[in-house]
Amino acid sequence: MDKQMIPAEVRAAQRALGRYQPSPTQPESPTLPIQSTSSTDVEAILVEVLDADRVDIIGVLPPQCVDRLVELHALREAAEGGSSLPAHVRYVTPARDRITLYRQPGVLGTLVQRWMTGVTGLRNWLEPRTTDPNSSMRLEIFQFDDMFLDCVIYTVRDGVERAAILSQLPILTSGRVGAAAAVSTVVASRMSATQVNEMKTYIRLLLNQAMPLTQRQVRCSSAENRRIGGPFTPAIRRVAAYGRLAVDDVEPIAVVAICANTASGPCVLLKPRNVKNSRDDFRKLSLVSERILIEDMSQYSRGSIDGDHEKALDDLWMAADQPEPFLIPEESFRRAAQRELFVTCGLDVPTGRLALKGTCILDREDEVTHLGFYVFRLDLLRTVGVDELKEVQAWNPELVLVPITDLYSATFRPRLNRLLTRKQEWLVDHVFSIQ
Repeated sequence: MDKQMIPAEVRAAQRALGRYQPSPTQPESPTLPIQSTSSTDVEAILVEVLDADRVDIIGVLPPQCVDRLVELHALREAAEGGSSLPAHVRYVTPARDRITLYRQPGVLGTLVQRWMTGVTGLRNWLEPRTTDPNSSMRLEIFQFDDMFLDCVIYTVRDGVERAAILSQLPILTSGRVGAAAAVSTVVASRMSATQVNEMKTYIRLLLNQAMPLTQRQVRCSSAENRRIGGPFTPAIRRVAAYGRLAVDDVEPIAVVAICANTASGPCVLLKPRNVKNSRDDFRKLSLVSERILIEDMSQYSRGSIDGDHEKALDDLWMAADQPEPFLIPEESFRRAAQRELFVTCGLDVPTGRLALKGTCILDREDEVTHLGFYVFRLDLLRTVGVDELKEVQAWNPELVLVPITDLYSATFRPRLNRLLTRKQEWLVDHVFSIQ
């Protein structure tokens, strides 16, 4: 592509990344697993984060740093029989709209995944899913309207302030380092005492203009959904902070089976779930899914929605003309699915392409909460001019393409999540249509 044809924001992203990422048709695009390396300086900074009373993180936290923070915390818990977390962490990151402004897979596919890793990974580490109403809120997330892809970490412990910059270097593709893996390296640079002071002032000013990245979820009632495994009725019960559950809550979720015809026969794309991209079912394979947020009910939220959760619920009910029962409309599930298809797959599809195949409700094993699913199917377009399967694989190489006939084989079944295993017969008959 001619340089002048590349949008200014994409060129800025390329400069910030320190490289031009090849288009998906070029053989240099890394398709092998990423092997992370970092220095002892990076490790020391991450230990300071664990030990800190207060932490500010500005920019995009590198994925390998998220992994290492979780590992270090787990190692301490195992060695000490428990390990404390920072009392307060503020994560200030580029706005989602800034990150997803342009759809150029060679540039933004990796970038969007990095951004999601920072947000989701920190949430899972500091605020795992809980039904305890008294659990502390350690993490605040803010967004700013600019593109900054490095990461500044500012820590305070016992009054001692430190700051450093973490930079993720350009990925070395498999063609340059051999067949084992592509390599991504993080390097660190410490700030002087004067710079730490200046950074402290800068963070205060940045927070004055940054906006909270608050995601509030809609919860449904289990009273209308007593038959586990049966159809799901999305009767709204309450509005809650992201990840905060109560006894008998039903989490409404949009699920998409992304299917494609290939030379090996009909296939489905599965998402490997981990602490960087999901809230539960870690180390499992799943269909693409997303929870219902207040913004997915935009047909009921054109006016002002109160920051108080109970008042927000009443605002939505009034805007919907006081319905009885108060149900989440199907279009809201379609919007949630559409949002996740873009973030995970780079697909910007109209909601009309999503074929609703049915609904179901499942309980969480050993818990007192439930999951309510609206299950859609999306068939990818594959022509000489437009091949959505290749676009998706270029955007997110971690997705696993599985022949539908092999989905429940000994190779894949042990790795499938609860929806895929507990609703096997229904999915085969109504979603995958295996003959």
